Amino acid sequence: MSEGLKCEIVKDLLPSYIEKLTNDVTNEAVESHMKECKECKQLLEDMKQGEVKINEEDKKEINYLKKVKHRTWYVAGIGVLITAVVVMCLFVWRVFEHGFTVSPASTQYNVKLEDNVLTFSGEILEPSMAYTRATFDEQDGEIRISVYEAPSSILNSSNKFTASYRLKGKVDTVYFEDLIVYKGEPVSKKVAEVYNTKHKYIGEMPANSKVAGALGIHGELGNYLNSLQTTTEPYGWTLEFQEPVEAYKEQIFNERMKAYACVLLAMIDNLNTVSWTYECNGTLVTQNISTKEASEYAGQNVKEASMDIVQLQNLMRTLDLF
Repeated sequence: MSEGLKCEIVKDLLPSYIEKLTNDVTNEAVESHMKECKECKQLLEDMKQGEVKINEEDKKEINYLKKVKHRTWYVAGIGVLITAVVVMCLFVWRVFEHGFTVSPASTQYNVKLEDNVLTFSGEILEPSMAYTRATFDEQDGEIRISVYEAPSSILNSSNKFTASYRLKGKVDTVYFEDLIVYKGEPVSKKVAEVYNTKHKYIGEMPANSKVAGALGIHGELGNYLNSLQTTTEPYGWTLEFQEPVEAYKEQIFNERMKAYACVLLAMIDNLNTVSWTYECNGTLVTQNISTKEASEYAGQNVKEASMDIVQLQNLMRTLDLF
């Protein structure tokens, strides 16, 4: 080998030499070195081909890292797949098997207590939903029933249900969610809904509307506006009906409104008088009933009727309101 460039210098120059960044003098020196140095010549050829020789130890390490990377991706993929399957199974179970609690308003139901066995049956009113199960929670002489529904599918397709439960002890009251459905006797759904609207003050118009809504006054007697007298006692509520009442229907209209007024007076503690106005034969008519008059009309103290759901049911049965 001549006294030209050393191998270390040539190896440092090769990247620039390949990129043609070195001058003619350097090029001649590098090429002269290549003629006598097989190692540098081979390195140049490898670099031109984009290859770098890897020794056996490096190959083993690279292969190992490739295997580790492949295994990691494989395990991660399996993990993602398992997670997706578990989530899907939980979703199917939650939606189609476990289901969601049904609102009493979305069902028709019947309750029977016989030979210490409580039977709760009925149907879900939403056509696209199906019954999945019912639960009974018995504590301190009370039972609370929850009914569950799910979208109708091959797993559950019927909206009708019947569920039975054997009592563990003496039971006084049975609830379907927040409604009392049994208290010594089956309780009408309408009575239970009205009972849940009881409140203290006539000045709370949203609460008043809930009582009237549960009774169904608007549905039977028509549209009306409300006015309240809360300045001085006796406190009053006037329902101003907007559609005229035909003369031949007037007596029936007043009898029905009088029955509704009895329950309004029962369910609102400080309400003392209910009035209603309507037009008949072109004349504005005003009717009213006080708590005392309502009690005489119903044959029982209307204020006491709201203290117990059975008494309320008796009152509404007497007034033919369910």
